[in-house]
Amino acid sequence: QILVQDNSKLNFNAARNFTFMAWIYPNAFTEWSTAYASVTSDCVNGIFVFAHTSLDGTWGATEGIAVGIQPNSGQQINVRSNDSVLTLNKWFHLAVLYNASATQANRIRIYINGTEQTSTTVVNVGTLGNRDPDTTYLGFDGCTGEYGRMRIDEAMLFNRTVSLTEIQNIINNQSTRFNHTASELFQNISLSQSGTLNRVNVTTNSTLPQSTNISLR
Repeated sequence: QILVQDNSKLNFNAARNFTFMAWIYPNAFTEWSTAYASVTSDCVNGIFVFAHTSLDGTWGATEGIAVGIQPNSGQQINVRSNDSVLTLNKWFHLAVLYNASATQANRIRIYINGTEQTSTTVVNVGTLGNRDPDTTYLGFDGCTGEYGRMRIDEAMLFNRTVSLTEIQNIINNQSTRFNHTASELFQNISLSQSGTLNRVNVTTNSTLPQSTNISLR
């Protein structure tokens, strides 16, 4: 987990846009696996981003993303991604956008690898107000002891809603760190009893996480 101490720049203002981005690598889809949380000390209010599988009526998602903003009691937006947009042991680029100028039920949009995956299932209660969170975490919910069952890298927060072009540019600039094309040529040479050399060439091509070793047996 990474803990960020209280900072006014992390306050939630319902009238101010923001974007959360990160590369995530899910290791398990346990319920409440947390990518990002910015919470109050009472653990009741805040902003939460989960990458999990849950049947919860408010936070539910199946191998996907669930986002919730609850600045105060009786004020709440919960949005989930489409199901099955994540798989285990693979890097994905996640972007969560909050557009304050949209109608409240449509303010949160979820993008996976540059493609919008926002579900039409939304919980929208009350009128969002402002809130000063006490602590912000990566990989921990800050309340119930739920950790993110994932790797997290290149996490970024913007005080605006980034464009789809910007998301794609960031993915293009960073993706080679997380997934790259690997091509290896193996040559097997054997000598027959007659003295003939037998050669077999095998080429492997695949997209692999950074620092992955491949072998042929």
